[in-house]
Amino acid sequence: MVELAPGDLLILYTDGVTEAHDRRGNVFGTARLLDWARGQTDLPVDAIKDSLIANVRDFSDGCRQNDDRSVLVVRYRGASAR
Repeated sequence: MVELAPGDLLILYTDGVTEAHDRRGNVFGTARLLDWARGQTDLPVDAIKDSLIANVRDFSDGCRQNDDRSVLVVRYRGASAR
């Protein structure tokens, strides 16, 4: 189980994101994704999603990919008071 604190981000993605490759066969990978994510915390969720898709596209540099890419970004705002 993972506990989220108010303001935490949850980024869900398909393997097409981390397995995207460039012309030399390097993959985008989980480490690159985590490095990218650390700089996104203050942006709106739509901007974060767009930034990830653009970052992977730029990394791939037009290289044809074999898998789809889906991304969902959620910001936890905390439990609502009753």
